[in-house]
Amino acid sequence: MTGIGCLESLRILRIYECENLEFLLQRTQSLTALRSLAIGGCRSLETLAPSMKQLPSIERLMIFDCERLNSLDGNGEDHVPGLRNLRVLMLGKLPKLEALPVCSVTSLDRLVIRECPQLIE
Repeated sequence: MTGIGCLESLRILRIYECENLEFLLQRTQSLTALRSLAIGGCRSLETLAPSMKQLPSIERLMIFDCERLNSLDGNGEDHVPGLRNLRVLMLGKLPKLEALPVCSVTSLDRLVIRECPQLIE
């Protein structure tokens, strides 16, 4: 296995200012131990799908300043199985984000949303 998916024990991942990043994980990759993910300034990132389904232990998700990001799940669904353990969700400066998969976020303790003008759900 190559790329980030081979880091099986990784618990915290922060990705900043990677302007050409288009996706986080390939379909065949998984970060099963990852608890915290922060992404910022990745202007080419449009979706986190299918990555969210490959992060079964994610508890903390922070995404900001990703001007092309329009969904967390890739197809506007309101359920993403990978978010069932999510406790903290912080979103900011995401001008194209239209929806959140809130039905699958049953353990959420903290939600912060700023500067997401297209967010309607």
